[in-house]
Parts: sequence; structure tokens; C-alpha cells
Amino acid sequence: MEKGSIAKIMIESIPMVAPQEIMYNSDHVVELLKTLETDYYERYEFNDLSKMILEDRRLRNNFWISKITKKPIEKFNNPNF
Repeated sequence: MEKGSIAKIMIESIPMVAPQEIMYNSDHVVELLKTLETDYYERYEFNDLSKMILEDRRLRNNFWISKITKKPIEKFNNPNF
């Protein structure tokens, strides 16, 4: 058996579909950007934008993992606190 083939078989056999609740759309991106301040030229601070994206990804990943594991979302720790 070829190395890594078990993982390939598992990935191909387990139906994994991303929940629509965590998929980005243009309206959601606009809402996320509204929370950030811009400078005089309406540019975003790179660090603020990066933090916002990472936090939103963390929340979306936790949501997806809670669906897969059937573990309540309240059980996930927020590393920012």
C-alpha cells in the first residue's frame, strides 16, 4: 500500500461538504470591513485587517468543527481571552 493512501481513501469516502453558514459572500465581507477604521485615503491598517480575518476564520472553523463533532460551540475556548 502506498504511503498516504489511507488518508486519500478516507477523504474520498467521507462526505464532507462545507456548511453554507460558514461560506463567505460579498455582503458578509462588506459587513466585516465596516468594523474596521480607515485612514484619510480609506485604506485599512494591515495589522487590523489581518486580525479581523484570522478571528473570523477561527469562528467559522469552530462552527464547522462543532457541526462535525456535534460538540456545542460554547465548549470551544477563545484564545483571545
